[in-house]
Amino acid sequence: MFLAIGKRDEFNPFSKWIEPRLSRLERMKNIFMYTPEWVRNGDKGIASIVAGVEMGQHCLMNPVQANLMFDDGTPMEPKLPRGVTGWLADRREERRTKGAL
Repeated sequence: MFLAIGKRDEFNPFSKWIEPRLSRLERMKNIFMYTPEWVRNGDKGIASIVAGVEMGQHCLMNPVQANLMFDDGTPMEPKLPRGVTGWLADRREERRTKGAL
């Protein structure tokens, strides 16, 4: 499972709706959680919609669709040097080498 959700969202408080569930999620096998403090666009600016209102839990879809890579090729998450697709490829290879595929 790949969970990507921003911590700053003026409409859906991370501390109320997401944080209480993190410890349970962390115990799952094969999970990666990307929960940035600020969601950023490809140019490294802070993502927002609706007249500058921070909606990090919604705006994160754009960076995920861009493979969590900035426009200059650097990863948004250092633990994902090849982005989301690299993480998925690694999980697939692990399953293949274990004979699960």
